[in-house]
Amino acid sequence: MMKQKLHILHVPKWYPNPKDPQLGVFIQKQIQAASPYDTHSVLYIKSNEDIDEPYKLEQKQNGNVLELYIFYKRPESRTKQFFFVTQLYKKGFKKISELISKPDILHVHNLITPAVWTYKYSRDNAIPWVLSEHWSGYTSQTGIFAKKMLWERKLWQWYSEKAECTIAVSSFLKKALVQNKIGKNHHVIPNIVESSNVEIERSDKEIIILNVSDMVDSIKNISGLLHAFAKISPKYPEARLYLVGGGPDEIMLQDLAKDLGISTKVKFFGRLANDKVLPMYKQVDFVIINSNVETFSVVAAEAMMAGKPVLSTRCGGVEEFMSDQTGILIKTNDPPQLERALEKMITDHTNFDAHSLKKYAEEKFSSEAIGKSLSSIYHSIIS
Repeated sequence: MMKQKLHILHVPKWYPNPKDPQLGVFIQKQIQAASPYDTHSVLYIKSNEDIDEPYKLEQKQNGNVLELYIFYKRPESRTKQFFFVTQLYKKGFKKISELISKPDILHVHNLITPAVWTYKYSRDNAIPWVLSEHWSGYTSQTGIFAKKMLWERKLWQWYSEKAECTIAVSSFLKKALVQNKIGKNHHVIPNIVESSNVEIERSDKEIIILNVSDMVDSIKNISGLLHAFAKISPKYPEARLYLVGGGPDEIMLQDLAKDLGISTKVKFFGRLANDKVLPMYKQVDFVIINSNVETFSVVAAEAMMAGKPVLSTRCGGVEEFMSDQTGILIKTNDPPQLERALEKMITDHTNFDAHSLKKYAEEKFSSEAIGKSLSSIYHSIIS
């Protein structure tokens, strides 16, 4: 007889943490969405050189979800790190079993690190596990997975085959997973999208454009956005560009804005927690995504939820829910087309109906629908 309520233990590679509050926030939201239907817990293990002791365990109740963080100081050698992390995963699995119960299903979010120890625990305790993937590295646009050594690709494929099923956030990513022989029994479940109830007063004298992304220029092409903005800026002196996010190219991009003479019109906010980002959508006129690849694009969906139109490149997952009614789609790496689209959106953004955009997003990305879809998958595995 099927249990009425299952215990799902999530083991993510990415998860919000004090160092990076935006990391894997879409994973956290999916777990929260599924929490009304089953019992959910999270085990997140990450190195942190700021701690004084060898490892530090932090336990937090986030709504209905128990989150167990284990931060550790990275040992000098990789061999020592492997055995040390092995012990930490053992501690984590044991602790959550004591606090709640032995899990009925394990859910890994992103290969490969958490899958190694989750698979062992799954095998030793006869617990099925599922795999979710969000990584753009599988796509042909980045080619990162394809460039890995053969033995490494085989290892990722081998572990992914052990999962009962694989969940992708878009059909675009699902296709890439199948092509790379990652996982089996593939499902598509999009990310959760929230809106903010915070009302913000703003000046109508400015036209504010928002980009939210990791500062990894090879993927997000923020430098291309800065060059295009610099070209059209003299014609639209009221235009302002807000950039939210952090990453390895943040300083380079700040320097580029200075070199282009637009530093007074471009504001860098750095990394912000999601609850700080959501109200910003209401402060801007439209959102721009100039990425080379996106497996889904939570940013585009959040913009629509806030009633804001989106200017985006045809970079993958975002194409599955964009239309003429939600914004403008352009080619990737096409500076003249980007400049024309920026000008068009600056002059025409008020033509998009905010209520229609919000309604569309609510119907497509509601927490309730996605939570039920996840719960259905879990129960189908156990039944």
